[in-house]
Amino acid sequence: MGLFSKSKIKKMQKYAECGINSEQFKLAECYYYGKDVEQDYKQAVRWYVEAARHKYSFKFSKNGTMEEVPDAKYMTAVCYIDGTGVPENLRFASRILHNIILSSERNMDDWEYPINDELLQKTRMKYIEAETMLLRNDNRPGAESYYQYKQKIKENKKAAMELLMDSASKGYEDAIFELAVKCAYNSSLGGDAFERTLSLCGNAAANGSARAYEVLGGMYSRKQIYKEGTKVDNPLFDYRKAAAYYCKAAEKGDSDAALELADAYYDGSELVNGIKDLNRAKELLLPVAKRSFCPGENRNILKAREGLGDILMKSGDYEQAIKCYTKALELPWDDPLVHYDSNICETIGNIYLEELRQTDKAVEWFKHGINHDGNSNCRFALQHIH
Repeated sequence: MGLFSKSKIKKMQKYAECGINSEQFKLAECYYYGKDVEQDYKQAVRWYVEAARHKYSFKFSKNGTMEEVPDAKYMTAVCYIDGTGVPENLRFASRILHNIILSSERNMDDWEYPINDELLQKTRMKYIEAETMLLRNDNRPGAESYYQYKQKIKENKKAAMELLMDSASKGYEDAIFELAVKCAYNSSLGGDAFERTLSLCGNAAANGSARAYEVLGGMYSRKQIYKEGTKVDNPLFDYRKAAAYYCKAAEKGDSDAALELADAYYDGSELVNGIKDLNRAKELLLPVAKRSFCPGENRNILKAREGLGDILMKSGDYEQAIKCYTKALELPWDDPLVHYDSNICETIGNIYLEELRQTDKAVEWFKHGINHDGNSNCRFALQHIH
């Protein structure tokens, strides 16, 4: 007799399908290790991802206290490293692991329960393993310096930054773009780091990098930057140039740039000279919204679909808006970094209630929002109807 009887497995499956986080994780473990069910890595990944998507992924410890244990994200990353249940994808696995590490380091309101030290240490080791495997497969100039930088950043920042600059100077794109981020956010980089980074991004853009154009857009759009930890005016600040770079990046398929410009045209922001143009925003979002799901792009695909819903709703095309919003709730089964947005349920419910006068449909969508994460606005709207 295994750990769970067949009746318990069926009960576990039922609760998992109802969205109970702890049961989803236990079911994933059963499929991963073949406990009382036929071993099925694909089903294991599916349920690890479902468990990881909860805003508060926690369980009760043996002494009865609640603790944050994002084992589900960790195990999804392991599956991507090993190629079990999903195609091997070291870069995406590294991204998942890095997400866990960053979340443990930030004092974020939506991470109320700390990650236990054992899991965090295990995550750090697995992250280094994934990065090392990536290095073995990456023969581009600057790759070795970049991965050494990532391993040294915690123990010796000065040495790490020298490695990062060395990697960037050899044209390694990840290093160049990381330097750009450090110039934008409170970095201790001094000297001519910003100017050098700008030059390196320009070289990458000249070689056809869509991401480089997007980063250049960000560098020109910032009114202030950091030098040696101090915020100073950006001498290159120029919205016109920023918009031109974002446009070039979007034309080359960069989804971040497309979303940035679409938001600007939707709001009529300074980036596009105060021009509100819903049609232009729609043109930018459509190609992204139509993409097939792909790890690393999924969040932007879902944002684009939601953005199209906003545009159509503003234009009074409520039926098409609902279709776009519904597509924004169709999540990829294999990505733990995207989450069900119950606020969209609230928006759809309000369209049915206030614009289409279909109370039954409104109630249905408000209930969806409540069932997924207890959305308080959906709950209030439902109480108001009754």
